[in-house]
Formats: sequence, C-alpha cells, structure tokens
Amino acid sequence: MSEAVRLKARCPSCGGAIAAVLQAGETPRCSACGHTLEPPSPELSAGGPLRDCCACGGQRFYRRRDLPRLLGVIITGSAAVLFLALLAAGVHFGLALLVLLATAGLDAWLYSRLKEVTVCYRCAAEVRGNRLDQAHQAFDIHIAEEYR
Repeated sequence: MSEAVRLKARCPSCGGAIAAVLQAGETPRCSACGHTLEPPSPELSAGGPLRDCCACGGQRFYRRRDLPRLLGVIITGSAAVLFLALLAAGVHFGLALLVLLATAGLDAWLYSRLKEVTVCYRCAAEVRGNRLDQAHQAFDIHIAEEYR
C-alpha cells in the first residue's frame, strides 16, 4: 500500500495552517475558519502527479528534498561555529576543516535518503506522498519572481 497524499498549506482566507490527507471526494478545510479548498483530483488522491494546487489553483510547481529548513540551518550553522571555535582554540586548520567536510558528508547522506516534496510556486503549498511529475523541476528563481 502506498503512503497517503498529504497537503500542507496556508489558508487563503485567514492565513491559518492547513494540514490534510487528500482523499477522493473529500474537500480540504481550514480548521480555524472553515474555508474550503479545491477538492483534489481523483488522480492526485490515488497518488498520481500534481496538476492543480488545491490551495490556490496554481499550475506551476517545483520539487525539493523534504528537509525542514530550520534543521538545515542548524546543521550548517553549528558546523560553521564549531569550525571557527576550533580555529580560535588554535587547532590545526586541516583538523578544523574536517568538521566542514564531515558536514558536507552528512548533507550528501541526507540528500540521498530524503524523499522529495512538490511545492506550489504561487502559495508555497506542499504535497507529499504523490508520484512525482518529471515536469516539475528544481526551484527556479525566475519562475518564483513571477509570483512575487
């Protein structure tokens, strides 16, 4: 059995967080204000690729690895602080550099293990558990600028 298709979005009405499992025939709803989103397509509910965003109706998406941004910042920031602390303590540069190389290795290991999430350019809604569409590429700043 495949994993459930899940949506994480901001309510266009009140700005509250919406987290829903997308199932055929069920319309995602904001728990704070009751605003209903677009019902998912039957293809998406069955785990198929994302064509239209349930939150805003957008049709342009990108894919990224499913790592919380805060965790990425903490890992990278900790490595940088540790590197600088080792240099300040007089540790040989090569040994301090090993901290940065170990962090790069951790990053590569995480990258190879994490699943991808599809994100809407217009509203930043995230969809997990669906089949990835190869037309959805990595983040493109030029496309994102169209929606600013």
